[in-house]
Amino acid sequence: MIKILMVEDDLAFGTLIQTWLKKKGFDVVRATSVKAALQLLNEDSKKDLILSDLRLPDHDGLTLLNWIQKHNMPIPFIVMTSYAEVQNAVLAMKSEADSGFLKSMETKGIRVFYVRHMGRGKVFG
Repeated sequence: MIKILMVEDDLAFGTLIQTWLKKKGFDVVRATSVKAALQLLNEDSKKDLILSDLRLPDHDGLTLLNWIQKHNMPIPFIVMTSYAEVQNAVLAMKSEADSGFLKSMETKGIRVFYVRHMGRGKVFG
């Protein structure tokens, strides 16, 4: 089973995506801050994917990305944001995020990433 760490402080959006992913057969754990995500990764670093909001209460999602890179954890990382700003995209690219998409009620960004990077060969959802 594919293990996903989702870092999202918006409870409604986080619950929506977590429920959708679980229905698709993924094992999803959720954190609402970078600090909580780091604690989960320290307990169990075996994750196949990290979905992280860009703006979080304690740090931004790129801080988490930098931490996993520094600790040599080759975990694919998707940055999610509600803010369609060029600056956000540039920051994510410079930090070498694997992908990024705007948060919405649609899950297309996750499906596209999955097909391109996870190598499963089929679109889900």
